Amino acid sequence: MKLVRLDSGYHLRRWVPLDIRKILAKNEIWHSLETNNSEIAKLRGCDIFSATSKFFIVVRNMTKSYIYHSASELISEMSSDNDKKILSKIIDTYELHVRELKSQYRLQEGEHYLERMADYQRLKTLTDAVEKSKPELEAVLEYSKNNKDFNAYKSFEQMKEQFAQISGWVKPPEKKENPSPLCCY
Repeated sequence: MKLVRLDSGYHLRRWVPLDIRKILAKNEIWHSLETNNSEIAKLRGCDIFSATSKFFIVVRNMTKSYIYHSASELISEMSSDNDKKILSKIIDTYELHVRELKSQYRLQEGEHYLERMADYQRLKTLTDAVEKSKPELEAVLEYSKNNKDFNAYKSFEQMKEQFAQISGWVKPPEKKENPSPLCCY
Protein backbone atom coordinates (compact mmCIF):
# COMPACT_ATOMS: atom_id res chain seq x y z
CA MET A 1 0.00 0.00 0.00
CA LYS A 2 1.28 3.42 -0.84
CA LEU A 3 -0.30 6.69 0.22
CA VAL A 4 0.43 9.46 -2.26
CA ARG A 5 -0.08 13.12 -1.39
CA LEU A 6 -1.33 15.25 -4.28
CA ASP A 7 -2.70 18.79 -4.33
CA SER A 8 -6.22 17.36 -4.11
CA GLY A 9 -5.36 15.29 -1.02
CA TYR A 10 -4.16 11.79 -0.24
CA HIS A 11 -4.65 8.90 -2.65
CA LEU A 12 -4.15 5.17 -2.25
CA ARG A 13 -2.00 3.55 -4.91
CA ARG A 14 -2.17 -0.23 -5.09
CA TRP A 15 -0.36 -2.46 -7.56
CA VAL A 16 -2.47 -5.14 -9.22
CA PRO A 17 -0.95 -8.61 -8.72
CA LEU A 18 0.84 -9.96 -11.78
CA ASP A 19 -1.43 -13.00 -12.19
CA ILE A 20 -4.60 -10.89 -12.66
CA ARG A 21 -3.23 -7.81 -14.46
CA LYS A 22 -4.21 -8.99 -17.91
CA ILE A 23 -7.70 -9.92 -16.74
CA LEU A 24 -8.31 -6.50 -15.21
CA ALA A 25 -6.28 -4.69 -17.87
CA LYS A 26 -4.65 -2.56 -15.17
CA ASN A 27 -1.24 -2.38 -13.55
CA GLU A 28 -2.37 -0.35 -10.56
CA ILE A 29 -5.47 0.98 -8.88
CA TRP A 30 -5.79 4.51 -7.49
CA HIS A 31 -8.42 5.75 -5.04
CA SER A 32 -8.85 9.25 -3.66
CA LEU A 33 -9.05 9.20 0.14
CA GLU A 34 -10.76 12.63 0.11
CA THR A 35 -8.68 14.13 2.91
CA ASN A 36 -5.55 16.19 3.47
CA ASN A 37 -5.06 14.81 6.99
CA SER A 38 -2.38 12.09 7.05
CA GLU A 39 -3.84 10.22 10.05
CA ILE A 40 -7.32 10.06 8.50
CA ALA A 41 -5.74 9.04 5.18
CA LYS A 42 -4.00 6.10 6.89
CA LEU A 43 -7.27 4.84 8.36
CA ARG A 44 -9.19 5.24 5.11
CA GLY A 45 -6.31 3.73 3.16
CA CYS A 46 -6.44 0.60 5.33
CA ASP A 47 -10.19 0.21 4.71
CA ILE A 48 -9.86 0.54 0.94
CA PHE A 49 -6.70 -1.59 0.89
CA SER A 50 -8.67 -4.35 2.61
CA ALA A 51 -11.55 -4.06 0.15
CA THR A 52 -9.09 -4.16 -2.75
CA SER A 53 -7.37 -7.26 -1.34
CA LYS A 54 -10.74 -9.03 -1.11
CA PHE A 55 -11.48 -7.96 -4.69
CA PHE A 56 -8.17 -9.46 -5.90
CA ILE A 57 -8.95 -12.72 -4.07
CA VAL A 58 -12.38 -12.98 -5.71
CA VAL A 59 -10.93 -12.33 -9.18
CA ARG A 60 -8.12 -14.81 -8.57
CA ASN A 61 -10.58 -17.48 -7.35
CA MET A 62 -12.74 -16.94 -10.42
CA THR A 63 -9.78 -17.49 -12.72
CA LYS A 64 -8.65 -20.64 -10.88
CA SER A 65 -11.63 -22.49 -12.29
CA TYR A 66 -9.91 -22.37 -15.69
CA ILE A 67 -7.06 -24.64 -16.68
CA TYR A 68 -4.57 -22.55 -18.58
CA HIS A 69 -0.87 -22.30 -19.26
CA SER A 70 -0.57 -18.57 -19.86
CA ALA A 71 -2.53 -15.37 -19.32
CA SER A 72 -3.36 -15.14 -23.03
CA GLU A 73 -4.90 -18.63 -22.92
CA LEU A 74 -6.94 -17.60 -19.88
CA ILE A 75 -8.23 -14.51 -21.66
CA SER A 76 -9.23 -16.57 -24.69
CA GLU A 77 -10.98 -19.14 -22.46
CA MET A 78 -12.84 -16.36 -20.64
CA SER A 79 -14.14 -14.96 -23.88
CA SER A 80 -17.70 -16.16 -23.34
CA ASP A 81 -20.26 -13.48 -22.59
CA ASN A 82 -21.23 -15.16 -19.32
CA ASP A 83 -17.64 -14.97 -18.01
CA LYS A 84 -17.36 -11.35 -19.03
CA LYS A 85 -20.63 -10.58 -17.25
CA ILE A 86 -19.41 -12.30 -14.10
CA LEU A 87 -16.14 -10.39 -14.14
CA SER A 88 -18.03 -7.15 -14.81
CA LYS A 89 -20.32 -7.84 -11.82
CA ILE A 90 -17.31 -8.53 -9.58
CA ILE A 91 -15.72 -5.23 -10.63
CA ASP A 92 -19.01 -3.36 -10.18
CA THR A 93 -19.45 -4.84 -6.69
CA TYR A 94 -15.94 -3.80 -5.71
CA GLU A 95 -16.43 -0.26 -7.02
CA LEU A 96 -19.78 -0.01 -5.25
CA HIS A 97 -18.17 -1.14 -1.98
CA VAL A 98 -15.45 1.52 -2.29
CA ARG A 99 -18.08 4.19 -3.05
CA GLU A 100 -20.02 3.06 0.03
CA LEU A 101 -16.89 3.44 2.18
CA LYS A 102 -16.34 6.94 0.81
CA SER A 103 -19.99 7.83 1.48
CA GLN A 104 -19.55 6.71 5.08
CA TYR A 105 -16.48 8.96 5.37
CA ARG A 106 -18.47 11.95 4.07
CA LEU A 107 -21.32 11.15 6.48
CA GLN A 108 -18.91 11.05 9.42
CA GLU A 109 -17.40 14.38 8.38
CA GLY A 110 -20.88 15.89 8.05
CA GLU A 111 -21.84 14.68 11.53
CA HIS A 112 -18.61 16.12 12.90
CA TYR A 113 -19.32 19.52 11.32
CA LEU A 114 -22.89 19.50 12.66
CA GLU A 115 -21.57 18.88 16.17
CA ARG A 116 -19.10 21.75 15.77
CA MET A 117 -21.93 24.02 14.59
CA ALA A 118 -23.97 23.11 17.69
CA ASP A 119 -20.92 23.90 19.85
CA TYR A 120 -20.55 27.23 18.07
CA GLN A 121 -24.21 28.07 18.62
CA ARG A 122 -23.89 27.34 22.36
CA LEU A 123 -20.77 29.51 22.55
CA LYS A 124 -22.52 32.32 20.66
CA THR A 125 -25.50 32.15 23.05
CA LEU A 126 -23.15 32.29 26.03
CA THR A 127 -21.12 35.23 24.73
CA ASP A 128 -24.31 37.12 23.85
CA ALA A 129 -25.67 36.57 27.36
CA VAL A 130 -22.41 37.65 28.97
CA GLU A 131 -22.19 40.73 26.77
CA LYS A 132 -25.81 41.57 27.56
CA SER A 133 -25.28 41.30 31.33
CA LYS A 134 -21.89 43.02 31.34
CA PRO A 135 -23.23 46.63 31.33
CA GLU A 136 -25.69 45.72 34.09
CA LEU A 137 -22.94 44.23 36.21
CA GLU A 138 -20.71 47.25 35.67
CA ALA A 139 -23.60 49.56 36.57
CA VAL A 140 -24.27 47.59 39.77
CA LEU A 141 -20.61 47.69 40.74
CA GLU A 142 -20.38 51.41 40.01
CA TYR A 143 -23.58 52.14 41.91
CA SER A 144 -22.47 50.04 44.88
CA LYS A 145 -19.19 51.99 45.02
CA ASN A 146 -21.00 55.33 45.02
CA ASN A 147 -23.89 54.40 47.37
CA LYS A 148 -22.94 52.65 50.57
CA ASP A 149 -26.57 51.93 51.54
CA PHE A 150 -27.34 50.07 48.24
CA ASN A 151 -28.77 46.52 48.60
CA ALA A 152 -26.44 44.63 46.25
CA TYR A 153 -27.75 41.25 47.44
CA LYS A 154 -30.99 41.60 45.43
CA SER A 155 -29.14 42.60 42.26
CA PHE A 156 -26.70 39.73 42.61
CA GLU A 157 -29.57 37.27 43.09
CA GLN A 158 -31.07 38.43 39.78
CA MET A 159 -27.74 37.98 38.03
CA LYS A 160 -27.36 34.56 39.64
CA GLU A 161 -30.70 33.51 38.10
CA GLN A 162 -29.57 34.74 34.68
CA PHE A 163 -26.32 32.79 34.93
CA ALA A 164 -28.24 29.68 36.00
CA GLN A 165 -30.19 29.93 32.75
CA ILE A 166 -26.94 30.37 30.83
CA SER A 167 -25.41 27.25 32.37
CA GLY A 168 -28.30 25.21 30.94
CA TRP A 169 -27.49 26.55 27.47
CA VAL A 170 -23.78 25.86 27.76
CA LYS A 171 -24.05 22.30 29.02
CA PRO A 172 -22.93 19.98 26.17
CA PRO A 173 -25.55 17.56 24.88
CA GLU A 174 -25.31 13.95 25.90
CA LYS A 175 -23.55 11.79 23.34
CA LYS A 176 -25.64 9.30 21.44
CA GLU A 177 -24.47 5.71 21.52
CA ASN A 178 -24.32 5.19 17.74
CA PRO A 179 -21.89 2.53 16.65
CA SER A 180 -19.46 3.53 13.95
CA PRO A 181 -20.71 2.55 10.48
CA LEU A 182 -17.19 1.31 9.74
CA CYS A 183 -17.09 -1.28 12.50
CA CYS A 184 -19.52 -3.75 10.99
CA TYR A 185 -18.81 -5.04 7.50
